[in-house]
Amino acid sequence: MDGLQLIAPEWRDTVRRHIRSGADAPYEVVGLRKDGSSYPLEIQGKNIPFGDRVARITEFRDLTERRRAEEDLKDSQEMFRAIGYAARDAIVMIDNEGRIAYWSRAGEEILGYRQEDVLGRELHQIPAPERYLDVYHRAFQTFQKTGAGDAVGRTIELAALHRDGGEVPVELSLASVRLKGQWHAVGIMRDISERQKTEQALRESEEKYRLLTESITETIWAMDMDLKFTYVSPASFNIQGWTAEEMMGLNLEAIMPESECQKAMSALALELAEGERTGDYRRSRTLELEVYHKNGSRVWTEVTATIMVDDDGRPNTILGVTRDVSQRKKAEAEKIELLEKLSRSKKMEALGLLAGGVAHDLNNVLSGIVSYPDLILMDLPPESPLAASVMTIKDSGIKAAAIVQDLLTLARRGVTAFEVLNLNDIVTDVIRSPEHQKLVAYHPDVDFEIHCEADLPDMEGSPVHLKKTILNLLSNAAEAQPGGGMVRISTESRYMDKPLTGYDKVAEGEYVLLRFEDHGHGIAEEDLARIFEPLYTKKVLGRSGTGLGMAVVWGTVQDHKGYIDIQSEENRRTVFELYFPMTRKARPDHQTSARDAIRGRNETILVVDDIQEQRKIASLILGRLNYVVTTAFSGEKALAFLKENTVDLVILDMIMEPGLDGLETFQEIMKINPEQKVMIASGYAETERVKIALERGVGQYIKKPYTMEKIGTAVRNELDR
Repeated sequence: MDGLQLIAPEWRDTVRRHIRSGADAPYEVVGLRKDGSSYPLEIQGKNIPFGDRVARITEFRDLTERRRAEEDLKDSQEMFRAIGYAARDAIVMIDNEGRIAYWSRAGEEILGYRQEDVLGRELHQIPAPERYLDVYHRAFQTFQKTGAGDAVGRTIELAALHRDGGEVPVELSLASVRLKGQWHAVGIMRDISERQKTEQALRESEEKYRLLTESITETIWAMDMDLKFTYVSPASFNIQGWTAEEMMGLNLEAIMPESECQKAMSALALELAEGERTGDYRRSRTLELEVYHKNGSRVWTEVTATIMVDDDGRPNTILGVTRDVSQRKKAEAEKIELLEKLSRSKKMEALGLLAGGVAHDLNNVLSGIVSYPDLILMDLPPESPLAASVMTIKDSGIKAAAIVQDLLTLARRGVTAFEVLNLNDIVTDVIRSPEHQKLVAYHPDVDFEIHCEADLPDMEGSPVHLKKTILNLLSNAAEAQPGGGMVRISTESRYMDKPLTGYDKVAEGEYVLLRFEDHGHGIAEEDLARIFEPLYTKKVLGRSGTGLGMAVVWGTVQDHKGYIDIQSEENRRTVFELYFPMTRKARPDHQTSARDAIRGRNETILVVDDIQEQRKIASLILGRLNYVVTTAFSGEKALAFLKENTVDLVILDMIMEPGLDGLETFQEIMKINPEQKVMIASGYAETERVKIALERGVGQYIKKPYTMEKIGTAVRNELDR
């Protein structure tokens, strides 16, 4: 077969020329298959001497697959070039020798180098910041050997140098590929300058708002629609005692009472319903809620909340602010209380003026009714049938005069002068009086108990009006128990280092307390505010009283600059506590011989009390009794003093806030000087901690308020012990 038949006709002359020329180089023609189709064909011929002739050997190679591969490669390269041209991130290829084999157009935009500037150059010839040179070299050495390295297969952030010398932050993603037996690294390099600026701005913004939320006094919070906190600002600790982290783990029931929780849930349900109806959820609602403090107390707060929605308009978050309004609520309550007291005082003042006018006129009328019966009786014979009627007129006049006296007391005109007295003496006089004996006879089923504190401090007052007050309260207590019961009257000294808020707000100070307790029917809530009004009574007028008894009590306490506190439980008990300011003025019959027995012998005493007035009073009394006195306002200050000085006696207040209390201070004093003599003082009854102190070596316990006899006797006894 003629070999030229394998060649397309138009290429046969070309083959003949190559054969005649004897050339050895391969060349390409178009071959012809048996079915008439053509294909790319490579021919390489070689002349070989054969005797005296030359033989021609020709090799045919079908190039169809190679052409297809070349076309695929060309297409791939074109696509790669298009991707490289279009990509905003730079594409870089580095061969195993560290030379740059490919550099996309974006590389020029990012670092300023054109493709012709970098192709064939070694990687280290492209400048990098000093701090990254070792990183580049170590990573490339590992890659050169294994095709791997720390950076291959992950994204790293570093910096490169722009052609103009500026530093450019970049993000580099690396992969490896083996071409022609050698490892090549392919990298995607992204300029992250703008992203870093955005991230920095975001960090600064977050820091600014973090500082803002941490510095304001209100708690800022967020919760999801399952009512679980997703954020709580640190101010939560100042308002409710829980840290932000602790609050995040709590639900609503844990931080507020059930009633307040229901109030909050109802408000949320209304907002959700309104938002669903209108499509507008983002409206703020403010509620006043009483919430729990971590220590168990309650705090009044004002909560403002807004419902946030997602991109589809569905509620997904509740944002809120909680602020402490305890002081505001306290001020509002005090304002209401003051207004009520002012109204009550003005009402009593007006009624007092009226009563005073009536009493003045009645006195003029009663003088004849009380005086003339005596004159008439002197002229009547004893057996006269008119004598009994005249005596009735006289008795009625005397009773009317007593009512007038009550009216004068109500008018604040009855107290003419005060004297220094002891309340125990007044109580004793009342119990022995005919009026009380008559009361006992009228209520045989009621037991009267008397408990008077020994060594009760003195007060300034009017014996007449105090006795009238005691009789009125004893009478009311007995009548509150028609079926029989018990009335207890007691006296005690009481020191108030904090105001007592009750029926009256009892101020800080030293008081003599007069207390009445019964187990009768109690006072209804609606009656408490009016019980001191004249003629306001539940009794039958003319049968069991005039309706002026409690008004006289109120007027007497006001005249004595005292306070009244009432605790009453219906059908259980009622307690009246009358606070009268104590005095240290001497009574006229005071004997100096008793004081001589408690005088000091120039001993040194340290008085420890957190109330300045109490330190001053104790210093003045003990100074008068010839003692040398030093004071300290806290247990810590006392301990510091005793480490450097010695004293004969320490008088410790039991309750000192904040800091060490009396018991804790005593225990620390014993570590400094186990022989130190110590007394405990307190304005409260003997507490468990006082008992512990006495068991551990405290010599004396003295109850405030201080009197010269009380503190002088206790100090002298302790020093002589």
